Amino acid sequence: MQITPLLSNETRTAPGGIAAGAPVSAKHSDEAKANPPLVRDRISAKALRHGQWALLSQAQSELSSLQATEQSVVSLYRELLKLARQLEQSGQNSEQLSAKVEKLAEQVVKEGQLGPNLAPKSKNPRLSSYELSRVDLLSPRPQDEQVMMRLPTGHHVSLTIRANSRPSRVIADLSRQLSSFGISVEQDDNGQLLLTGDKMFFRGPWQMQGQGIRVPAGNPVPISLEPQRHVLDLMADGLHGGDVTIEKQRVRELLNQLEQHRRQLQAQRNTLLAKIAELRSEQLSGGNEMEAIGAALKTQMQNAPFEQQLSALLAQANLSRFSVVALLGG
Repeated sequence: MQITPLLSNETRTAPGGIAAGAPVSAKHSDEAKANPPLVRDRISAKALRHGQWALLSQAQSELSSLQATEQSVVSLYRELLKLARQLEQSGQNSEQLSAKVEKLAEQVVKEGQLGPNLAPKSKNPRLSSYELSRVDLLSPRPQDEQVMMRLPTGHHVSLTIRANSRPSRVIADLSRQLSSFGISVEQDDNGQLLLTGDKMFFRGPWQMQGQGIRVPAGNPVPISLEPQRHVLDLMADGLHGGDVTIEKQRVRELLNQLEQHRRQLQAQRNTLLAKIAELRSEQLSGGNEMEAIGAALKTQMQNAPFEQQLSALLAQANLSRFSVVALLGG
């Protein structure tokens, strides 16, 4: 018995799920007429250029910020280099140098490009660093201790400090406990715990409870964390106290750090400059492409029906209006 095919050759389904030879709907036909290929190409080219403008504006803004930070680093490097030379000279008044460093610290804070440790500030304005100096969790003790912490946000942290644990072990364990909140832990130059995270975790004291070894036992005790002190303020204090030898070493270390920051910023700046040049080149080539499409579109519209000319003009007008609104809003 011969089985008749359900679909004839004329109505067999083509790839994409549309039957071959099937009539195109009136809606699709109208859309095709209203947006001929050249019109769609010009609209796509305009949209692409608008995206390039946005990327170029963002890159230029980042470049400006990088240049300001780099300028602060270079300026501070020169001032600290002068200070290092003055410290090497005999007969220098350390108190006078202390006053100069205090003014330098005020200038750095006013510029706002570098943090308390003279590293470039994070792009996230909510990040801050605080010292946990009122409780000594780093010094080794002969007994284990369980320390409970309640953060101002209501979160709880439990830290087990083993007997005779080294500071690096305590820092690693505390880092694991606080990492889920985006808080990093390290030891600063003064040997204190330095915590860096969102300001909401430091808007009030931390409630701590221990076993009387490092943290008082009994009811939780409020422990305030202090904002990280500026390294230049620490240097001014040291010079005021006559610790010239120690501050000489601190200046040398800061000069090395600033040189590293300068190289990193320079590399980032060069990368951004290359990106900006690439975007400008794409804009230039895109402009030439737009002119070619525009000339071809003009010829096509002159020979097109009135309805098609009107639809093309309306499509371009809508895109131009959206572009202007977006640019003004940005």
